Amino acid sequence: MKLERKLVFIVGEPRSGTTWLMWLLARHPSVAASFHSSLFHALKPLRQWWTKEVPYGKTVHTHTGNAQDPVSEIKLNGLLSFEKFIELVRPLASHVFDQIASCGSDVRVVVEDTPENLEFLQWILQIFPDAYVLHIIRDPRSVFSSQRAAAYSWVPPRIGRIATNPVLLARSWRAYLELGGKVRKKTSRYREIHYEKLLSNGAQELAAIFAWLELPADDALVQSAVEAGAIDSLKKKDLPKGFVRKGSAEGWRGELSKRDIRAIEYIAGDQMERLGYELVMPRGRKPFQVRRHEFTTEALRKTNTFLRRMAVVRVLRRVPILKRMLEAMVETQ
Repeated sequence: MKLERKLVFIVGEPRSGTTWLMWLLARHPSVAASFHSSLFHALKPLRQWWTKEVPYGKTVHTHTGNAQDPVSEIKLNGLLSFEKFIELVRPLASHVFDQIASCGSDVRVVVEDTPENLEFLQWILQIFPDAYVLHIIRDPRSVFSSQRAAAYSWVPPRIGRIATNPVLLARSWRAYLELGGKVRKKTSRYREIHYEKLLSNGAQELAAIFAWLELPADDALVQSAVEAGAIDSLKKKDLPKGFVRKGSAEGWRGELSKRDIRAIEYIAGDQMERLGYELVMPRGRKPFQVRRHEFTTEALRKTNTFLRRMAVVRVLRRVPILKRMLEAMVETQ
C-alpha cells in the first residue's frame, strides 16, 4: 500500500530515549507525532484470535446434501486467511494515522512512538510495507538503571517491558537487537541511531534523520529542536515525576552495583562491544547473579508444572469412575 504520507515507527528497548527522539522530530512543522498510541497492542488479540489453532471450536458447520456425510466441518482459519486479516486491518490502522495527521496543517510525516512495536514490526510491515523504522539503541547498563528507577517510582506495577532484574534486562536488550536485525532484512527503510550519539551530537544526528525522511530542515530549525529537547526543557512537561531523568550516558556508573554490571556484560557483552560500548568488568565464569536467576527460574517452572498436575488430579478425583481407577492404581503400587 502506497502511503500518502510517510509513516515512521520509533522503536527500541523501553527507556532508551524513544520519547525524547519523538519530541525532537515533532519540532518539525511537517511532522505529527503520536506518543505511545499502542495501536498494535490493541490489534494483537484480534490477530491471535484470527490465527490461533484450537483443539475444538472456531469451526463452521453446514449441511452438505450428502446423505452419507450430511454435515461438513470447516475451520475458520481455512476461511479467514492471514492475508485477508492484513487487508481488513489496513484501512482501520490507516484511518488512525490519518486522524493523527489531521491534527496539523501541513503534515507530511506521521511519527508513532511505541517502543514495543519492534515486537510487531514484521507484521506491521505487511500492513504498511512503505513504513520507515527508527530503532534507537542505548547502552543496556543505562537502560537497566533507568528501568529500575522507573519501576520504583512512576511506572504502575506489571506494565510492559520494565525490568528490575539485570539478567532479564540484558536478555530483553539482546532480543530487541535480534528483532532489529530481522526487520533490517525486511525493509530498506530501517535506520539505527545510538542514544549516546544523539546526546553528544544532537544537531548533526537530527539533521541526518530529517534528510533521510526527505524533510527540509535548515540549521536554525534543527538547533531550535535540539534546544527544545534539552533535559531542563523536558522536565517542564506534564509528565510523571521521574519520567525525565538525568539524560546522562554514563549515569549507570554511580547507580549500578558491580554485581549488576557483571551480569549485564556477561549476557550482552558481545553485542555491546560490537556496538562500541566499553566493558568494565572481567568476563570469566558465569556470575552468581545469573546462576541464581537460572536456578530460581527452573525451580519455579518445576513447581508450576507440579501444581498444574496436582490440580488435574484433584479434578479427576471428583469424577467417580476416574476416582475408582486412581484408587485401583494406588492399591497396585
